[in-house]
Amino acid sequence: MNRLPLAGLRVVVTRAEHQSEGLVAAFERACAAVELLPLLEVVPPADPRPLERAASELALYDWIAFTSANAVEAFLPLTGGLPSRLRVAAVGLATAEALRVWEIEPHLTAG
Repeated sequence: MNRLPLAGLRVVVTRAEHQSEGLVAAFERACAAVELLPLLEVVPPADPRPLERAASELALYDWIAFTSANAVEAFLPLTGGLPSRLRVAAVGLATAEALRVWEIEPHLTAG
């Protein structure tokens, strides 16, 4: 049995650079040659007003769905907390974990 399952293979990691460390380490442990090619850069919006408005109007909504851990980190600091009646959805397990860092347990998690 081969103990180096990816030996001799080159893997391209396209995650945002600040989020690729764990994935790169896993590939390297499997002996892959890793190339970084970040195809995503997380930056604040050019006009923050729509995001700020949405954060200030959360009481008007029944649900909020977070599509990534990046969305959690960008949005929650603007809110001052979520209304207790607001239901929260997370697209995946990493997004749900990012919510839990903020002490928010999602009502629904896809994945």
